[in-house]
Amino acid sequence: MTHSHDDQTSSQTLRLFLCIEMPESIKARLGELQSELRRLDAPASWVKPANIHLTLKFFGDVPTTKIPDIIAATRHAIGSCSPFQVTIGGTGVFPSARKPAVLWVGFSQLPEPLMRLHQSLEDELAKAGFARESKRFNPHLTIARLRQPRHAHLLADALLAKGFAEESFTAQEIILMRSQLSPQGSLYTRQAILPFQN
Repeated sequence: MTHSHDDQTSSQTLRLFLCIEMPESIKARLGELQSELRRLDAPASWVKPANIHLTLKFFGDVPTTKIPDIIAATRHAIGSCSPFQVTIGGTGVFPSARKPAVLWVGFSQLPEPLMRLHQSLEDELAKAGFARESKRFNPHLTIARLRQPRHAHLLADALLAKGFAEESFTAQEIILMRSQLSPQGSLYTRQAILPFQN
């Protein structure tokens, strides 16, 4: 990768998404759950606990010149949003337990403020020229991706059997995060922190 084009910022793109970070206590427990599941020795790509977050909007590659638009639209969307409680609990798999591709920890119940926030983000970002999400918002925390069917159902069955005891925290901000793919896996860096209004 050359750095000779750094002065041409207009042609630069960053891989970006908006998310809510998980507290350290939940990340630690997600790590413990992963450690238990790893003992089954089924092929899986495990997400580092430090990298587990609730994605609200994934943009993909965005020109750096558009970042102020994202921040402005996000600020607008969260203008009327106060901090709200989120309860993490329960487990699941996509698309099904018979053919699992993604293992996740979910939400005991979806908080109404979270659903409103997501809708508001979609509306404001659409006005700013960013495509709406075609799929229904299905918030979850991905803990592993399964690329081979071998023994995958064992992992899915174990995850569903173990579950995840409820833990609540207060969401107080949205993070605009950059994702870089590296040989060590995804590297995430915060581009902006956008707090809810108290």
